[in-house]
Amino acid sequence: MMRRLLTWPLLAAGLCCLLMGMSVMLSLAQDDEGDEEADATPAAEVAEAEPATYEGTRQCRDCHRSTASDLETSYHALTLVSSADLEDDEDIAAQVLLADFEASEGMVQFPGEDEARGISLRDVAFTLGAGRHYQAFVTELDDETLMVLPIQWDVINSEWKNLPLAEEWPDPAYEFTTNCVGCHTTGFDTSELTWEETGVQCEACHGPGSNHIEIADDAGSSISDSEYAELSGAINFALDAQVCGRCHVRGTSPDGELPYPLAYHPGDDLLAEDTFHTFPVDDATHWFPTGHALLPNMQFNEWLTSSHSTALADAQESDAFGAACLSCHSVAQVRINYLFEEEWAFEDEYDPLDALDRFPFGVTCASCHNPHEVEAATYLRDEPYALCVSCHYDSEDTEGIHHPVQETFEGLPLVEGIDPVEGVHFSAEDGPDCLTCHMQLVETKSGPRSSHTFAPIMPGAAADVEGLQDACTTCHTDVETPEQMQALIDSVQQNVADRVAAIQENMGDDTPEWVGQALAAVEGDGSQGIHNYAYTSALLTSAETELGLISGSSLSNDDVSMLVDEVLPDVEVTPVPAPTRVPRVGALTTPSLVILGIAGLIILFAAYTFFVRGNRNV
Repeated sequence: MMRRLLTWPLLAAGLCCLLMGMSVMLSLAQDDEGDEEADATPAAEVAEAEPATYEGTRQCRDCHRSTASDLETSYHALTLVSSADLEDDEDIAAQVLLADFEASEGMVQFPGEDEARGISLRDVAFTLGAGRHYQAFVTELDDETLMVLPIQWDVINSEWKNLPLAEEWPDPAYEFTTNCVGCHTTGFDTSELTWEETGVQCEACHGPGSNHIEIADDAGSSISDSEYAELSGAINFALDAQVCGRCHVRGTSPDGELPYPLAYHPGDDLLAEDTFHTFPVDDATHWFPTGHALLPNMQFNEWLTSSHSTALADAQESDAFGAACLSCHSVAQVRINYLFEEEWAFEDEYDPLDALDRFPFGVTCASCHNPHEVEAATYLRDEPYALCVSCHYDSEDTEGIHHPVQETFEGLPLVEGIDPVEGVHFSAEDGPDCLTCHMQLVETKSGPRSSHTFAPIMPGAAADVEGLQDACTTCHTDVETPEQMQALIDSVQQNVADRVAAIQENMGDDTPEWVGQALAAVEGDGSQGIHNYAYTSALLTSAETELGLISGSSLSNDDVSMLVDEVLPDVEVTPVPAPTRVPRVGALTTPSLVILGIAGLIILFAAYTFFVRGNRNV
C-alpha cells in the first residue's frame, strides 16, 4: 500500500524534472541562438535577395563618414585619378601630381607627330598609381583608346624612367583597359568596359553595397541584434586574403588574355578554374629559384606559399585546438574583437569558434594590415616588430612552452633556473629584427619590394642567382662568400639538431620536467640556434648536464667560436659568458632519487627493528 502511495508523487516529481529540463534546454538554445546572431549570415535571406549593385562611396559616407573621408586621400583611392578630378580638387592634385613634367622633354613620340617631346598635364587623362614607388600616366589617343604612356616617374629617385612593356609605343601591351583597369577601378563591367568609380573604393573590397544600404535604411537609427546580423550578412568584411589577392597578384584570366580576374566579387573563389590562374613558383619569368617574387605586386602569390596561409588548418590538426588559438591562427579574431568592442557580442556568451563559420581563414593580409588606418605605413595595425611578436612568442594560453621566438631572440626567461642570454642580433645597435630576414627587401625588376613568403633567402640558395641578395651577407660583410656563410649556418643548425636528438634519446620517465621544457623551448623557436645560439646552447647544456651527457661544461658561444674557426677562420666572434644553471629547490634528479630511496629503506628497517622486533623482545 505504501509503495502505491509513493508511486504518484514520484511520477509527478519526475514529470516536473522533465519539464524543467526541457525548459532549461529551450532557454539555452535560445541563448545560443542570440549569441550566434551577433555575426550570423542569414544565408536564406541573402540568397533570396536581389543581386547587389554598386552604389558608390558617397552612399557609404552617409553612415561611415570618418572611414570614407580617410579613404579619399589613401593610396587605394588615389591609384587612379582623372584629369577632371585633378582640376577640380587642388588638395588631391597637390598629393597626386608628383612628377616634374618639364624633365620629360624628348622622351615620348606621339602618333602623328614628327618628333619626340616631353609630356604635360594636357596629355594626361588619368594618373596611374598613387606614387609610393612609381607613377605612370594614361593618355587618350585620337581614336579614344586609353593608352599608358611609355615613361613613368620614379618617385624615390625623382627622375623619369622608361616603361618598356613592348618594343614600340603605342602597342597593345600599353592598353589601359586590357591591362590595368581591373585593379585600378571599382565596379568594372567586363562586357561594357566601363567602371563605377576610379580608384579602389569601398565596394572594391566590401562588394556591391545596395542590399546592405537598403537594410540599413529600413532599420533606421535604432537597430536590433537580428537587424544587425542581417546587415552584416549583406556585406563582405574583406578578411579573406583573396580580396586583396585579386590585385596584389600576378597571373592571368582563364583564357590567358588579361592580367586580372574576370567577374570576381569579394566572397568568390579567386582561384577557381574559371576565375583566375596564378603563375606557378617554377615560372622563371616571375619567380626567383628561391621561391621569392621576381616581379613587384606578387604579395598574394608569395603569401600562398607561406605558413601564414595555412595557419588555421595547421592549428586545427592539433587535439589542443580551441578558441584561444584564434588570436594568432586566424584573422577571424579581428572580427571577434570588433564585436566585443562594439558590444554586439559579449565574451561570457559568445563562442569565438562560431566566427570560423563565416571567416574560416588563417593569417591573412587583414591580420597585419588595416586599409582604414591610412596614417600608418602600409596600413599596418601596429609597429612591424610588435606585430610579429604579438604571435611569435610563448603564449600563456598554451600548455607548456610554445613557439618562444621572441624570448629566444631577445633573451628572456623561459625555464626556471636557466639564466637567459641576450641575443647578439637583438642587442646590436641598429641590428636586425624580424623584417630584416623574414620580409627582406628583394630587388625585383621594378625596384625593391618586401617579400611576403616570410622565408629568409639563404646564402647558399642565392649564391648563384643574379640580382638576388641573401638575408645574411648584407650585414655579415666580413664573410668572403655566401657559401661560407651557408656552411656556418649548416654547422650551427646541425650541432643543435644532434644535441636535441641525443637529449631525446636519453630522456626517461624519471627525467625532470624542466628538461622537457628546455627541449620544447629550443624546438619551439624553430631556428635551430640562428635566432640566438648562446641561449639555445645554454638551454641544451643544462639538459645535457642533468642527463649526464656532458660533465658540466658549457657550449654557449664557445661552441659557435669553434664552428666559426672551422668554417670561417678569419671571422672574429666575441664569446658570451656561459650562463650557470641555478640549483632547483626540490628538483628530483636520478642520483637524488637513489639516495632518497636508500634513506627510505634505512628508515623502514629501523622502524621495523624498533617496533616489531622490540615487541617480540618484551
